Amino acid sequence: MPAIMPLVSLSKPSRWAISPYTMSLPMREAGSTNKLKFDNYFLVYHGGWVAAMVLDHDIRTRTANRYSLNDAMRMLYQHYPRNKKLYRSEDIVTVLKATSGLDYQLFFKRYIDGMEPLPVAGHFDLGKALWDFEFNPAKHYQHANLYQVLGITIVKADQVSPPA
Repeated sequence: MPAIMPLVSLSKPSRWAISPYTMSLPMREAGSTNKLKFDNYFLVYHGGWVAAMVLDHDIRTRTANRYSLNDAMRMLYQHYPRNKKLYRSEDIVTVLKATSGLDYQLFFKRYIDGMEPLPVAGHFDLGKALWDFEFNPAKHYQHANLYQVLGITIVKADQVSPPA
């Protein structure tokens, strides 16, 4: 098995690769056969997870937290039961538009079907978010969407009961 090569930088757009030819392979194509999926495991699975995080953050930010990727996933699960009907990327784009009012055709064209690296750094300043989380509670609001996407709940000191 080839060595895993991290191609990640928090300051630049990035993607993960496990195969020397991954950088010339769109994310969707990397998962098109069992062999390609195995050879490009990190691009397919971790790339999909990162793409979902970027989408969720973008939806939450652009809709002032009125909508999230959760709304789209709920609709997909309702209309595409896994054991009966699979959905395509086009279906995801349609559902994203229906649930959030936002058009993600270009996102899928560039980052899922195309060769452009996901714009991770444009959505997440992880270093600043973690610093503010630990040392600057007054700035938590600046990272509220990121914290929510990552499942981090901010609890204020006055909301915590002292130990018994």
